[in-house]
Amino acid sequence: MRVLTAAVLALCAVALPAAAIPGGMTVAQFLAKAQAVQAKGAAAANSPELKALQNEMVRVAKVYRASPAGRPPQSCPPPPGKGHMSAGELLGDLSHIPVAQRGMSMDAAFTAIMKRKYPCPKR
Repeated sequence: MRVLTAAVLALCAVALPAAAIPGGMTVAQFLAKAQAVQAKGAAAANSPELKALQNEMVRVAKVYRASPAGRPPQSCPPPPGKGHMSAGELLGDLSHIPVAQRGMSMDAAFTAIMKRKYPCPKR
């Protein structure tokens, strides 16, 4: 879990350009790969599953941050270094999605999580 946590946290903290990348995993696929990584323990550092999770989080973050001009932000997370969502929190939130809904994209799931965790103040 430490390898997965470190990888996801590092990716969530990186400032990424606002360019959408096509493709992506469903929540079910992401959780399955996360379980495979966790099962490997320390050996997960070089696993293809970990690389796939890292790539997916980079892609999801880019898609999430790509907001059309003039549109209000989807959520209002704290600035970098002022707080973050841990990998454990993210995986916990994803795990709470009902099995029947885990076919949704990671993009949709991450956006919903961010809106719930970091709502913008009412104007």
